[in-house]
Amino acid sequence: MDQFSCMLYIDTNEVIDAVKGAVYESGKNIFSGMNVSLLVYNNEDFDPSRLNKKPYDFIEASKYYVEIVAEDELDEQVMGFQLRVAALIRQIRSGGRIVTASCDFEDLIISETGWNWTESQPEPPEKAQ
Repeated sequence: MDQFSCMLYIDTNEVIDAVKGAVYESGKNIFSGMNVSLLVYNNEDFDPSRLNKKPYDFIEASKYYVEIVAEDELDEQVMGFQLRVAALIRQIRSGGRIVTASCDFEDLIISETGWNWTESQPEPPEKAQ
């Protein structure tokens, strides 16, 4: 990983076309003016039996993952890219999905979105109740 890429794991019951629609529509607006690749995939590590188990395992509980890569790695765009990833996470979560980021700037994701998986706080707010 580097400062210009991030993987998002999405825990949802939706079909992949609905997730793609949400990611691509939000991403088009959020990353406007930047050359960014957004690709949504089925997560081959998804294990439905892990959905309600604790501690939460975001990889096994997520049906899908998204690869986000900035195609133009300009030093002056690092913070803008990372803040836009956080904005995309907030937008995707607003649809009731649990989104976990795996990237080199997870501390920023936590401060900007309120939660990301950590060893000390693995439970998403939606499941911690």
